[in-house]
Amino acid sequence: MAATYVEEIEDKIRRKVLSKRIRISEYFGDYDKLHSDYITRSQFLRCLDQTVGIHFSQEEMNCLLNKYDVKCNGTVNYKHFINVIEKRSLGEINPEDDPDAMRCIETLMKQLSIHYKYHGTDILSPFRDLDKLNIGTLTDSQFHRAIIRPVGLTDEMVSVIGSHYAIPEKPGFINYLNFCNDILARIKALKTDRPNRPPIPYGYWPPEFRRGLYLTCGKEGILSEQDIQTLLKCFGTADCKVRYRDFCNNVTYRRLLTKTQFERGLDYLGLSVEPMDFKLLCKRFEDPVTGEINYVAFSQAVDKEYSGFTVDSVESEPPAEDTTPSQEQQLIGFTQPATADDNNVDLGELMSRMRHHILVNRVRTVDFIEDFDALHSGRIAIPVFRRTLSMIGFKPELSDAQFRALVECYEDPTMPDHVIWTNFTKDIDSVFTLPELEKKPNVNVPPLETYQLPKVGTVDADILDPTDRAQFESLICRLKERIIHRHLETYPVFRDFDRYKNNHVFRAQFRRCLSQLNLPATDEEMDLLEKVFSDELGFDYVRFLEQVDPPERPEKMYNKLMNEIHLLKESRKSLELEAATDINCILEKIKTKTYRKPVKIGDHMKDFDKLNSGRILKNNFRRALDLDGFELQPSEMAILEKAYESCGKPDSVDYKQFIAEIESIFTLEHLEKFPRAEVTQYKPPPDWELNVLSTEEITVLQKALARLAETVRIPGGI
Repeated sequence: MAATYVEEIEDKIRRKVLSKRIRISEYFGDYDKLHSDYITRSQFLRCLDQTVGIHFSQEEMNCLLNKYDVKCNGTVNYKHFINVIEKRSLGEINPEDDPDAMRCIETLMKQLSIHYKYHGTDILSPFRDLDKLNIGTLTDSQFHRAIIRPVGLTDEMVSVIGSHYAIPEKPGFINYLNFCNDILARIKALKTDRPNRPPIPYGYWPPEFRRGLYLTCGKEGILSEQDIQTLLKCFGTADCKVRYRDFCNNVTYRRLLTKTQFERGLDYLGLSVEPMDFKLLCKRFEDPVTGEINYVAFSQAVDKEYSGFTVDSVESEPPAEDTTPSQEQQLIGFTQPATADDNNVDLGELMSRMRHHILVNRVRTVDFIEDFDALHSGRIAIPVFRRTLSMIGFKPELSDAQFRALVECYEDPTMPDHVIWTNFTKDIDSVFTLPELEKKPNVNVPPLETYQLPKVGTVDADILDPTDRAQFESLICRLKERIIHRHLETYPVFRDFDRYKNNHVFRAQFRRCLSQLNLPATDEEMDLLEKVFSDELGFDYVRFLEQVDPPERPEKMYNKLMNEIHLLKESRKSLELEAATDINCILEKIKTKTYRKPVKIGDHMKDFDKLNSGRILKNNFRRALDLDGFELQPSEMAILEKAYESCGKPDSVDYKQFIAEIESIFTLEHLEKFPRAEVTQYKPPPDWELNVLSTEEITVLQKALARLAETVRIPGGI
């Protein structure tokens, strides 16, 4: 009677745990710091109250505690309680009494042996790391941590294995040496040295499939272990995977819709279809396997601009390939090149296309290839070479004929199955720089624009027939005159149709733009324009507008302004007053100003001498003197420049000699080398000496003063 009462309590707890979808083992483990599988009674009740949320009566608490208090010391074996609550399908089997359990253990051991032999796993080392006393036994929790688990080995399966190797005299301990010896014996018994990839153990289901079931069913449809095993038998494969497409028809991006969804989509788009027409549409685009509607094929049939995929034909394929260009290729103005033979591959054009891709995308090919050459031998295998080319991302991808042509060009003569990748990278990376360019200073490096190629499908107007060329030029002139006459804004109209911002529009969009701008053109003229301005991306409207509506380029005003400034300087009259013509007078003038108002004249000049060569340009020399505030006349500047002109460079000035001459008023240069030299202090001339006049100047001055005196005596004068 008491056992039945306890089972009712356990069923009550089990239903609550399943409804909340919680794992109570994680909560009990937080209290078991020593991993002994035992916690106190208060911790046990507190964990149940916090996780499950069920209020037990005192009688129910006593029944539970009495059942799981195995040692009768106030501790509860929560591990046994968890196993009972979760009702583990494999954990409840007694391996000693049930032959099914023994078969299950045999299957698990066999699969583990295959997995460990396949991967070459050392299974004994993790157990010995936890066996500090080297006695060959571990606790149940340690065994769970030490065992190396392949994909699909769950805790339930480990519990079954642990119960098989448990020690009866020591409850809670497992003899891991017996387990390892049995595994090693099974590995030796395997016949093949390299067995096939081991299958996923029985009872495993992909976690994505399980999560999908829980998200789909919700709380209302909790699936048991038996239900999941039934689903696996129905929808499982030989490698223990799930055919989820057969299980769930509503898989995203299957390109299929039900007939109801297809009808609803047509109604949403405003496409009214009669019932008979709808049946014909369903019959035409119905999937032969599932009976659903292939909406991608329907969209491609309705909208010629949309290309989802090529619909497989149910009829037998023709024996010969039809090389006639498709309607879409004819409309955009170019034909997809046919598959080239080995003899028809133009290696030069192929390398030019590859260099263009490297230059535009700024790709370093060495970074993609050198990792596969571990020995740095400069060669790699041919399959690896093709894989690296695919990683680089050449568009369009290289065909088999083009790849064989590359292999023949860079194949290693000593190793036929290898390619000298260093030669390939040198040829490709030459778009950025030439190898060992520092050793060849006289080599002319071509500009980067040399390696840029037009897009695939671009047709140059210069290579058209004379008739088409004349018609093309006449059409461009007519459209250009109409745009100028009507003052049309053409670019915004095309830009509105450019959804991907790649300067291209579709053929139908181009014709619609011309219609909105009221630029008439016949179908033949439209085809001619599309032939010239179309490429692999569509119609290049930017190139088209550059010819019919070229933008106004701003005039370069810098050169014009500089010419006007030079003319203004040349036309300016010289207004020099009392300019000195002797170099000594000029230096005396500078020294006097420097003495009365100390100025570090070398600072401004050194700023122009970045290489510290002792020379600066004459223009910079004048600029530095003006910054120092000496206010010299242009003729005086010219005399200074000529006096200190550099010997090797006539357009430069040795400013350090000039600075040494000016600073001699304070001290002599290298005075420390001449201790007996007599230094006299520089004294500038007094101010009154500056007013001394010559004899001629005195005579002119006296006459001027006499005239002023006579004017003062006259009445009404000054």
